[in-house]
Amino acid sequence: MIEEVLHRSIARLHNDELTNTAQIKQAVVIPILRALGWDDTNPNEVKPDHSVGDRSVDYALFHENNPLVFICVDREQSDFKEIFALSAHISVLFLILIGGKIWELFLCGPTDVPQEQRFCSIELQLDKIKDHTILFKQLLHKDSVGNQETKHWAEERLGRRTSQNAIPGVWASLVEDEDDILYDLIKEEVKSTCGHQPANDDIKEFLTGTITYRPKATDENTEQPISTIGNQSTLSLIKWNHNNRIIGFNFNDERTITRRSSRTLAALVSKFQRLNPNFIQQFAERTTTPNRRLVAKNIDDLYVNTNLRDRYAGILDGWYIGTNYPQYQIRDFIKLACNIMRIEVGDDHSEDYYH
Repeated sequence: MIEEVLHRSIARLHNDELTNTAQIKQAVVIPILRALGWDDTNPNEVKPDHSVGDRSVDYALFHENNPLVFICVDREQSDFKEIFALSAHISVLFLILIGGKIWELFLCGPTDVPQEQRFCSIELQLDKIKDHTILFKQLLHKDSVGNQETKHWAEERLGRRTSQNAIPGVWASLVEDEDDILYDLIKEEVKSTCGHQPANDDIKEFLTGTITYRPKATDENTEQPISTIGNQSTLSLIKWNHNNRIIGFNFNDERTITRRSSRTLAALVSKFQRLNPNFIQQFAERTTTPNRRLVAKNIDDLYVNTNLRDRYAGILDGWYIGTNYPQYQIRDFIKLACNIMRIEVGDDHSEDYYH
């Protein structure tokens, strides 16, 4: 049942039969929810236009009179972010943001930044119907949501991502502090291999060289990686007053105008890569999902959908960046990039003109 519904819905999306949000709700969202066990004829189970503070969500899914899931279709950044922040204070477990073919799932949590709580992103493709069927049943079926299976799955996934991101820092600390257990283990293994025990300085030199995100300057005139500067560096975004679009940024009193949000992100990533040659590797790891990559060495790795493969920009060192992202995601990617570089993000600056 769900497999047939997904096939029909995805075919309509890819054939461009659906031209507006109302049609997507009617021909995609409701049929999928119905196939997953939700009774859209029961307003106590599926509530359209449900109020959340002074906002509303397109659908709220209830279980035993408790709202567990909010669904937003094609929402603007500020609208969705406010709904996400409000949801953390009620019993809602997670939010779904639907942008046509892309379904993003966010676990409600202590942060006001949705990107940090996104635990799954599904780009609907006809050649992945079986995979989509398994994932939709596992995460969005009425029973899975009601018995908390989806919540546990999301918490485990986010927890694993958090621990993965912590590994480089922990490893760097062990190396920098010359941890006794680590160094003794290496000494014993080296001695058993060649009969000679290495010095601590030799071990540290080798281990430091394996930490790819901590480059060593080879010349006094080499530009200092910004990751060692800390909060002395600040960045603010430039927006156009007409529609609040990001059109550039100010960085350490240097002004860059790009005219588009996606170009702003690409320019910023290129600048950070020039300052720290290992920045982009970390950025790539923290923005990759099972279905999509923000940056990649191979253009074909950016998008599963071949129709989107012309939407990219080239950046330094042979890397490419995808440009088919909504503005709220681009802002979150910029914040993540600044977080990696340990740069303070200041207040946005708006312009009254657009060149």
